[in-house]
Amino acid sequence: MAGRLHPAVATLAFLLISASVLPAQDMGEYSFEMLPDGTPRFTQVLRWDPDPDVREYEVTVETAEGVPVSTHRLEQPVLRLDLPPGAYRYRVVLTNLLGKPEVDLPWRSFTVLKAEIPGVTEVSPKVWFIDDLKPEVTLSGENLAPGVAVVLKPSSGSAAPIAGKEVERKGTSTVRVAFSGRGVAAGEYTIVVTNPGGLEQTLPAALAVRYERPVDVAISLGYDPWFSLYDSWFLESWPGTFFPLGASARLSVWFIKKPYGHFGVELAMAGRLMTGGLTGAIINSEIGQAGLNGVYRFPFSRWISATARIGGGAALSHHAFDYDGTAGAGIASVDLFVSAGLSLQWYVTKHIFLDAGADWTHVFANGFSEGGLTPFLAAGVLF
Repeated sequence: MAGRLHPAVATLAFLLISASVLPAQDMGEYSFEMLPDGTPRFTQVLRWDPDPDVREYEVTVETAEGVPVSTHRLEQPVLRLDLPPGAYRYRVVLTNLLGKPEVDLPWRSFTVLKAEIPGVTEVSPKVWFIDDLKPEVTLSGENLAPGVAVVLKPSSGSAAPIAGKEVERKGTSTVRVAFSGRGVAAGEYTIVVTNPGGLEQTLPAALAVRYERPVDVAISLGYDPWFSLYDSWFLESWPGTFFPLGASARLSVWFIKKPYGHFGVELAMAGRLMTGGLTGAIINSEIGQAGLNGVYRFPFSRWISATARIGGGAALSHHAFDYDGTAGAGIASVDLFVSAGLSLQWYVTKHIFLDAGADWTHVFANGFSEGGLTPFLAAGVLF
């Protein structure tokens, strides 16, 4: 049995870990066998590519301090060791076909580490919220060796595993690991903990990633001036194109949340006052709008997001005429309109935000078409 250990004896195993050794060597292989008295014996294995011009390999093993441990004469490029944990070095002498030493290779260092199965008993926190993502977990238990590798694996889907980085530890019982927030999507994750010795522990569905609020509801109030862009009737009657008196209210609901954005609907209401006309003939207009938008929101971060909206509704218009102080007949109508807009939100706190953007509106009025641009600045509350 090689490469994997039975859990009952795994904590007694030792691995051979080496850096800067012979080219094409296979380090870290190990095996164990049960002795007649029931004691497991572990063997570390070092292999390297054979050389047809070498008759024998003489391998000397010493402790890091230079205390001899063993000397081996091998015909095959395989060395099996049974060493306790510690720091060691070894040297290989190549013997030619005449049986004489040909090349003394330099001393190489290696370390035998105790291979232990991680024993995580507690994961904290067990839930991450994408809305307020803090991608860290603290693992508690035993046998969490320095250099332990922690990986998040999505329980479903084809998303790539996410490797963590150790940022704090308390001995071998507690380790805090930080992850990159990139690639983290809603769902369940399996945590795989691997000690430097190669033994690992799998914790299925140990972490859940969710949206803190499956449905977001926001109410906002804003200041909405109006710029007339095209409108033969109004633009011919009124010399001005900018009308500063306007306001809006929005009720927005996002109920579909995906890693690529949030989708929902929005009830929007707006009103504006417009005064214009020529000398001796003044027009006072009151216009109110009520509509329904489809909305898409993309959160760039916890604090910044962008929203696009498109929709339409009904516009109620009332126009009053004043001819040199004499009131004329009023005109009222209800017309359909379409609109589209884009805005940027800044969350001052977790629930309070400012919203700045612009909407384009086209009104299908009786006998003519009216269109304009509405820049706005609003403040809102996210529930």
